[in-house]
Amino acid sequence: MRSALLKNPIIAFLISLKLTVVCLFLLAVLVLLGTIDQVEYGLYLAQQRYFNSWFVPGLYIVPGARLVIWVLFINLVSVLCLRFRYRWSNLGLILSHTGLIVLMLSAFMTLHFSEESFVQLKEAEQSNIASDYMLWELAVWKDGQQWIFKEKDLSIGNF
Repeated sequence: MRSALLKNPIIAFLISLKLTVVCLFLLAVLVLLGTIDQVEYGLYLAQQRYFNSWFVPGLYIVPGARLVIWVLFINLVSVLCLRFRYRWSNLGLILSHTGLIVLMLSAFMTLHFSEESFVQLKEAEQSNIASDYMLWELAVWKDGQQWIFKEKDLSIGNF
């Protein structure tokens, strides 16, 4: 059964070391380009362009970090399930690859299910308001009434 699976060209491609090396090389290039691009466009825009996109906009057909990391994740899981022989002599390889998979899964969970915010306090201050780094809103209080406008609602013509 296992040898029949390994003869499948798609499975052979998914568990190949060449795919791993290409993914790691592409990630290194994306980190370099994203770092250089931060000078001109800033941190947030460079992150969106290179690391939070499936393809890098504006360049030729260059995969974004999201696509490359998904391919690398599929490669790691495939190698762990199909290529490795589960013996005591391979325990180090199995643990290191399992650790990388757990790291990637936890990064996925953090990216999609966490909320980042901060509370700005001076010494001896208290607050029950947290601020978000990326999401902004405009709050207006007048005569005891409160109106809150989210950032997406503040474009021209939405009032």
